This record gives sequence, structure tokens and C-alpha cells, in this order.
Amino acid sequence: MAASLVSDETAAGGAGGTDDVSASLLSDESAAGAATEAVAVAVPTPEESGLEARPSRIQGAGLGLFAVRDFDEGAVLCDYTGVSLRTVEALRVKDKSYLMRLGPQSYIDSKPTLHVLARYINDARDPRLTNVRFDKQPEAKRARVVALRKIFAGDEVYVDYGRWYWAASDVTPGKVSR
Repeated sequence: MAASLVSDETAAGGAGGTDDVSASLLSDESAAGAATEAVAVAVPTPEESGLEARPSRIQGAGLGLFAVRDFDEGAVLCDYTGVSLRTVEALRVKDKSYLMRLGPQSYIDSKPTLHVLARYINDARDPRLTNVRFDKQPEAKRARVVALRKIFAGDEVYVDYGRWYWAASDVTPGKVSR
């Protein structure tokens, strides 16, 4: 499998990548604040995953996740993974923007995991634009990203974050530009 190198520069839209098998060393602070060990992570290329992060169509949202090939309804696009936390640890997370509750005593924080493609999925705040849902699997410490309808190459991937996310957020969502 070919893989791209992930760094802060590539995650922020910089170029990077190789044609041979390679991996990135990520040494991030965990969501709970403790330093984590450097981990080698193979990051799929857009051709392999069918997805890529690039500037969102939502004003002020930063990066969004886009399909580079078609996905059928019901297809699993990718997984939302990250640092696994229990409730007491999740409560200590300062920036909860990437924190997802999977179930009782089970949370995932993908903020420090730049290679997780699902972390770039935005909420368009318009149910007509929502094209994926999260299938939460606490025992597997992930949420699958599942297509609600056919997604075409070039479409931005949107999910409904839920009312509790926005109730707790101090962010005002931007408008989608076409």
C-alpha cells in the first residue's frame, strides 16, 4: 500500500507523499494531556481511500473531507478513531471539538490524530446536505462513516453533529458556499 507522510504541514494543506510504502511518526499530546509515544501510521493516499481533506465549502470551517470517487448508499467511507478516553478523562479535555461519545464510558478524541480522515467531516447545519452518518461502535473504539445516499466525486462529506454538540459550542457555523 502506498502511503502519504503526515505532518502538521500536510494536515494543513501542504504537499507531501511518496510512491513507496511509508509511514509517519506522530508524537502528539493525548486529549487527556499526557504525552503519547511516537507511533508509525500508514496513511492511505486519496486514490486508495477515495477521500481527501481540502478547504471546506463552509465559510470559516477550515478543512473539509471530499470524495475523490463515487460511493454508493450504505458504503463505509472511513472510520472516526483517535485517542480512546473514559468519561473522567473526556471531561478534562479542553478543546472538545473533535470529541465523540461512542457509548457509556467510551469517548474518542481525534484532535491529535491528523491522519484520521473522518476528523475533517463538517456539519453543514442543513439536513438536505447531510450525506453520511456515524455508526458508533464503542467495543471497537470507532465510529464508522456510512453513506446515507450516493456520494459523487467532488462532493464534500457532511454529517449532523447533533444538537448537543452545538448547544455546548461557542462556534457559530458558517454558510455553505456552492
